[in-house]
Amino acid sequence: MLSAVAATFLGEGVTLRSEQAFSDQLNRYRSEFCQQAEQQAVLLGEIAKKYHSIQKQLSGSVNLQAVTILADIRQQLDGLVFKGFLIEVPFQQLQQYPRYLKGIELRLEKYQRELPRQRMLSEQLQQLTRQYRGQLELDSKHNRYNDSLDEYRWMLEEYRISLFAQQLGTRTTVSEKRLKQQWQQLER
Repeated sequence: MLSAVAATFLGEGVTLRSEQAFSDQLNRYRSEFCQQAEQQAVLLGEIAKKYHSIQKQLSGSVNLQAVTILADIRQQLDGLVFKGFLIEVPFQQLQQYPRYLKGIELRLEKYQRELPRQRMLSEQLQQLTRQYRGQLELDSKHNRYNDSLDEYRWMLEEYRISLFAQQLGTRTTVSEKRLKQQWQQLER
């Protein structure tokens, strides 16, 4: 519900510094709130259903050759669905979650047929994710927010789609080269 409030009343560039500004914003967008809350409830239901399905698939016995792959999938899932994700993740990105989760489901369906390739890509993705999380932790310690790092994070999700579920399509053109270019922008 809090995320619906934020999405409805506290859009980009909105600063409420007075009671009058709050009242104006409330009156302006009150009718959209119910619609936003309903839209988020439907989305959350879809996310929860896919998340539960994936967790069930991950809970079975593990082929030792697939440990790296399944660890990468768990790491990705933990990065998407965590305590507070509904509030922390912008609604625009939350709307992509069904596609990201469908990408995980497709990957789980076919990883056994392409173990060597999947292991290699999983190791690469884990390295990229560790690099991202390290920088995120460093920025957090210094109370910094970096738009480019946030963009890199979502590029990683799109990259996973391009590698394992191309049929779902990506929102932007993404490749290993583009990820490296984005990372170089972060280092400036």
